[in-house]
Parts: sequence; C-alpha cells; structure tokens
Amino acid sequence: MTHGNGSNRLFVYLISLVAAVGGFLFGYDLSIISGAIIFLKSEFGLTPNSEAFAIGSATIGCMFGPVAGMWLADSKFG
Repeated sequence: MTHGNGSNRLFVYLISLVAAVGGFLFGYDLSIISGAIIFLKSEFGLTPNSEAFAIGSATIGCMFGPVAGMWLADSKFG
C-alpha cells in the first residue's frame, strides 16, 4: 500500500478548511437573515408568503452571491 506525499495531504487539509469556513459563513448569513426578518416584516408589512419569498431569496443570494463575486473579481473590465 502506498501513501500520498505531504503535498497531497496539505491539499486535502486546505480543501477541508475552505469547506468548513464556507459552511460557517453560510450559517452566519442565515442567522443574520433570521434576525433581520423581524424588522423587515414590520417595515414593509410582509405577509407570510412574501416573508417566505424574502427569506428564500436571501438564502439563494447567500449561495450564489460569492460565486458571482468570484466571477466578477476574475473578469477583466476593459
């Protein structure tokens, strides 16, 4: 049985670290959304359906926003 070299192990640790930090930040974003919905309901008079739409949209934004930001950061403007 052969074992991988140290660089493979380091790569796996780095990928695991990125995934863990990403999960932490996603959970943090969701907690911010849940704290803000109280004020959004009173400020905008949200119905239960519009409240669910707002939370769902914010959750989708938490997932796809960083991907869009990565694409924008890597693109060349001009």
